[in-house]
Amino acid sequence: MTGRLISLVDFSTGPNTQGNIRIAAEISELHEVNQDPDDGMTMVPSQDIQNDTEYACPVTIGTPGETLTLDFDTGSADLWVWSSQARVSKADMKGRGIYDPKKSRTSKRLRGHTWEVRYGDGSSASGVVYMDTIVIGDITVENQAVEVARS
Repeated sequence: MTGRLISLVDFSTGPNTQGNIRIAAEISELHEVNQDPDDGMTMVPSQDIQNDTEYACPVTIGTPGETLTLDFDTGSADLWVWSSQARVSKADMKGRGIYDPKKSRTSKRLRGHTWEVRYGDGSSASGVVYMDTIVIGDITVENQAVEVARS
């Protein structure tokens, strides 16, 4: 599968972040990326959930952009989102927002590509893959693989 990938290589919180998380993004040379030329870092507002077990942050996906609240899971390589195609209840989505690839001019479905992830608590998600533009803080990545949850 040809695609784009943003890798979060550093993730920090602390007294100097004041309700934000500091993210270092490693971008392969294949990406068309706009980011802070100084240090490759960006500050993103975050919501601390359950005493540092999760940091919920705004991520914009698509053109025009839809802003969703996502958990930066540093233990996983997956960027997956709830979608308008999901066959789950709104309660299961935990107020994270819904991505509708049909509303984005830049979304492209990768036909034949599916994904599934299972977590240690027994939960799981699965669906199809699109490519789209994402914005995290002041970092923009075009043609990022976005895993769109259907269940």
